[in-house]
Amino acid sequence: MAGELVTELGMRIANHELPAGTTFTIAEVCDEYGASRTVARKTMRVLEDKGMLQPRRRVGLQVAPMDHWSPCDCDIPCDGQPRLGGRCEPHGGMPSA
Repeated sequence: MAGELVTELGMRIANHELPAGTTFTIAEVCDEYGASRTVARKTMRVLEDKGMLQPRRRVGLQVAPMDHWSPCDCDIPCDGQPRLGGRCEPHGGMPSA
């Protein structure tokens, strides 16, 4: 479940459905996705490690600017584009042979 939620939220962030500066709480993630707090916390930790989210004291989590993200982290398709053979290139480009 956490892996699916990482992919879903990561793609929403990568596709700018949740633009930089958007804030939300673990409780909101639980409510929106029907996830347990444990799954939501694990998901947020993974997205924080990827640089996509930043914790904000007394606010929750904030979507980080794109320049803070790990370069083309292949767990989440770049710009929402499908991966080929588990590889991807920045900005949704095709992997080189």
